[in-house]
Amino acid sequence: MSERLCLGRIKNIEPYHLNISLLHGVRGRAQITDINLPYREALEQLLTGEKNVNVKMMSEMFQVGQIVRCSPQPGETITDVAMRSKAKPVGLSLNPFRVNRNLKKSLLKPYVTFVGAVKSIEDNGYLIDTGISGLDVFLPYEETPLPVNTKYSIGCLVELAIMDDQSSSKKSRVLRASMLKMQSVPDSDDVSFDSLLPGMRIPVRVASTGLEGLDCTFRSFLVHIPAQHCPQEVKKYSSGNHFTTCIVDIDLVTKAITASLLPHFIKDDLKESEGLMAYKHVKVGALVENAVLKRRERNCVYLWLPSFKRCGVLLKANAYGRDAPKKWASHFPENTAVKCRIIDFDLFLNAPMISTRNSVLESQFLTLEDVKVGAKISVVVKKFLPRGVSVRLGGSIRGVIPYLHLSDVPIKNPQERFKLKSKIHAMVLGINHEKGELQLSAKKSLMSSSFPILGSANMLQSWKEVEVKNKASRQSTPESFFVTAYVIQSGEKGVLVCGMNNVRGWIPRSQTVMDGMQTSEAVFTKGVTLQLRVLKRLQVSPQRGQKPSTQFLLSQILDPGDARPVSKLNTSAVELGELYFCRVGEVKVLGLQVNLLMTAESKNVFASAFLPYTHLSDSISIVNLARLSRDSCFRPNSILSLTEDGNTPTRVVVINTSGKEGIVVSAKPALLEAAQTSDDSARAGFLRKAEQLQVGTQWVGWVAHYMDYGMFVEFPGGFRGLVPTRYLCDRRAPEGTDWSSLLPPGTSVEAKMVEMNDSRLLLSLRMADTFSSAEEQYVRCAVARVEQYLKECRWICKHVKHLNNLSHFTIGQLVKFHVDGLTEEVVTGWVALPPSAKSEAQRVPAAALLLNTDGVECPLGSIREAVVTLPNPDAGKLEVALLPWLLKSIKQRRDGQFDNSAMQVKNGQIISSSVVSMGNTRDIIVVALKQHALGHLAVVPTRRSFNDIIGANAWALGQVNRITIRDAMPSESKREKTFYGTLSIYDPQEKKTKKADTHVDILSPSTIESLTTPGTHLPEVVFIGLKGRANALFRLPNTRSIRTLNARLICRLVDLKPSSGKDIRKFLAEVPEVGTIFKNAIVINAPTPTLTHGCRLPLSSRISRISFSGKSLHVNNDALNLPR
Repeated sequence: MSERLCLGRIKNIEPYHLNISLLHGVRGRAQITDINLPYREALEQLLTGEKNVNVKMMSEMFQVGQIVRCSPQPGETITDVAMRSKAKPVGLSLNPFRVNRNLKKSLLKPYVTFVGAVKSIEDNGYLIDTGISGLDVFLPYEETPLPVNTKYSIGCLVELAIMDDQSSSKKSRVLRASMLKMQSVPDSDDVSFDSLLPGMRIPVRVASTGLEGLDCTFRSFLVHIPAQHCPQEVKKYSSGNHFTTCIVDIDLVTKAITASLLPHFIKDDLKESEGLMAYKHVKVGALVENAVLKRRERNCVYLWLPSFKRCGVLLKANAYGRDAPKKWASHFPENTAVKCRIIDFDLFLNAPMISTRNSVLESQFLTLEDVKVGAKISVVVKKFLPRGVSVRLGGSIRGVIPYLHLSDVPIKNPQERFKLKSKIHAMVLGINHEKGELQLSAKKSLMSSSFPILGSANMLQSWKEVEVKNKASRQSTPESFFVTAYVIQSGEKGVLVCGMNNVRGWIPRSQTVMDGMQTSEAVFTKGVTLQLRVLKRLQVSPQRGQKPSTQFLLSQILDPGDARPVSKLNTSAVELGELYFCRVGEVKVLGLQVNLLMTAESKNVFASAFLPYTHLSDSISIVNLARLSRDSCFRPNSILSLTEDGNTPTRVVVINTSGKEGIVVSAKPALLEAAQTSDDSARAGFLRKAEQLQVGTQWVGWVAHYMDYGMFVEFPGGFRGLVPTRYLCDRRAPEGTDWSSLLPPGTSVEAKMVEMNDSRLLLSLRMADTFSSAEEQYVRCAVARVEQYLKECRWICKHVKHLNNLSHFTIGQLVKFHVDGLTEEVVTGWVALPPSAKSEAQRVPAAALLLNTDGVECPLGSIREAVVTLPNPDAGKLEVALLPWLLKSIKQRRDGQFDNSAMQVKNGQIISSSVVSMGNTRDIIVVALKQHALGHLAVVPTRRSFNDIIGANAWALGQVNRITIRDAMPSESKREKTFYGTLSIYDPQEKKTKKADTHVDILSPSTIESLTTPGTHLPEVVFIGLKGRANALFRLPNTRSIRTLNARLICRLVDLKPSSGKDIRKFLAEVPEVGTIFKNAIVINAPTPTLTHGCRLPLSSRISRISFSGKSLHVNNDALNLPR
């Protein structure tokens, strides 16, 4: 049995135990059965069915910060090493029988405070169980600090002292006690060691001081006060000082007493911010920028925190970790601001614990309060439990991922799939504050869901708004609301699903997609993710308390119209791949119910079909915008037209004739073109029948859905194939890549058949397998997709009210940008509508990324000239650029300064460019052309084909590329034009070999030799780069295709310009572009003859050296693009 008694403060209260802070940062834990004997007996009565209204939960009996007296459990030891916070909690008992075991009735004096437990409640007070043999204590109501009509419950712990001196009366069997008359131990009385208990205040005299603290005496007993429990530095105390201290630890064997001088232990009249409730005034996780050194101790450093007006304790482990230097405390200078972060609050010291480690300062999560439900986080695997994988967030926050939530498909051996210390990307489904852990899920179907998750704060708030809207409108067909949830149980009557915060929903069998022959267990496996429609919110009985309950009635039928049979006209006459015009019949949630027509003018309906929104376009951005604004984009009884004027009907192609919706059609341009392409074409085809499926064939399809092991692609006719993760991209993707964000469901793809096994189709999307013709797939098709995307953008802007003003602007148009905001990445503002535009709103939102404002100051309220780089319907605003060089060149071209033939842009020319708009990062980017094309913008496809994942993510604002001009956009002005272009590095090889001859006479070897003779004057040389930081390299004019060294020249920077070192440094900082013409050079040295012994001379000796004469040397920018 441990012979030690200690004082502690309650850190937090759990349902079945108390976490307690002890001396030296040691953590203790008292189980619910070790509180006291009366409370344990009352709990046993409750378990047997007897009701006792006087028994309360521990959270009602105790409060955080409360001081309690403890005794370690048998076999437990408390270390004296400072701050062993990571050690296992010490088992404690608060039972008065253990805490008061050395006390005897004869030792009780009015100044001896002891602990007891309420055993029974009488008419005038309480009977207290003290655990002292032969002693019963009565505590009158008036001797307690409780308000009138408020009583303690059975098992409550109280600290009390006997009233007057009743211990000498042998006839008194019951002693009266009080909680209001606590006294300090007098210095004159003869006190027995057995009567000393933690929490008692005793007078001491300082005997000596040391690095560890103060050594004091009380009577004949030695009392040690640790340095951390001294309000001032130890060196400020001297022998002979007298103090009143509070006992915090007693060793009954060695009779060692540890005491504290901290105010919250010895004073009762402190302010709340300084007393036992001080922890409420400190925010864990707060950053302090200006902490200042207050004092140094052997094991810690005290830093003054001005914003909290208190000192924080910095331990060695929280300052340097394991690699702490010797005398680490001396590394903190005085009067110097230190950046730190509060990581905890030590209740025993009543001071915040701080850290200066960079990993802690930059950490996003320190406590459970920092984590929000729905947050996507990265956690580290710690161990495998029977219920799931135990993980850690930020090193201290615990979490559990149930095996059901490790993946969208069951994993047989999680230990092989996930290694210890490996990282898992997960989402927080809930926070269990009782266990102090996170409830996580690693299902990608939940993490990448486009619908809100059942029970999330966003979902609950949005559902309230939908309810209010539906009640106000009183429509016969209320607005639908969709959520995502996962199955936790299925049965004959329906399916039970769950979401965040343990919110549950019920799907009746009638609202599932099952037919009469299917069982729910076969269709709905436990853990599978579903997208559902909310029918209504159910009333939860208050009697259930905190127990999980079903709160929502859900349906798996997303479109209410699907519950009604769809009429089919001439279904058997419709075949896959046939093209029709269509008239919109009904606008639904997931798509359009349309009537197929043979011609746009026909009034005879050939068949009824369904057009999903995901099949309106090859661009996911256009699809999302059209779905959100479906009521304004589509009108019943109108011919489907996805053009700005609405006069050009859009054709659709049949992609399914036997689906759940009946006939399904698509308006995707890729499918329309594939359906009209002959089968012997090299391009991806349109799959019409199963016999066409052969290894090596390539077909146009669309992304259906994702699994952990790959992606499913769907083809016309309902055929589906699997693309394993290794076949999604040409390069090996990092672990945890979110493929659903790179290729969202509904994205058009070209898939190649690589394997067939019975009904299993194995596909590949790798560019190496599917990209075979740059001329066909990139130059023609990709540019056509850009043109189609811009047309669809104009159509969206024309029909959506809040985007209508964007249709009045074109790429390359000059505008006045009014600045009204500034962030770290973008300058926001607005642009006035053109005078010709008829609109109520005269201001159009606009934004300029900071890289597009280089060299321009943008104070709030200023007006700056800008050029429209893209009317972006995804962002709902104009993208503009304020680059001075771009604006100047556009004005020069508009004013006719570039009208000469040399400055005209022609198809097939390769021109340098700079990216000025990233668009939606999925379909197009906009570049500003340079060289002789200054003042023009061009639109370039982000990817070579649908499958080009790497190419689509290889762009950056300001990036310099060489662009091949393909065609000009229609324009009313001959000077102001915008072009379509492609990346020249992806141009077809045959185009490069047939490049037009520039008809430049190449210098002969004899001419080169004569020009490099010392003393020769060279009117012009071409700059080609730097050689280190001391030399510049040049070449003779008209020698671009000559690779020999005799046409190359070198010049020392000191000979480049007869100037100071400052000019040379400026030249190195602003290096001219390759191809810049320098004039008036003179050859001063010829090349050194090659040695015959095999030694290779340095480059500076193998080529001619030149120098420049005169002080008028300058870079001739006008000659940059001459063919030299």
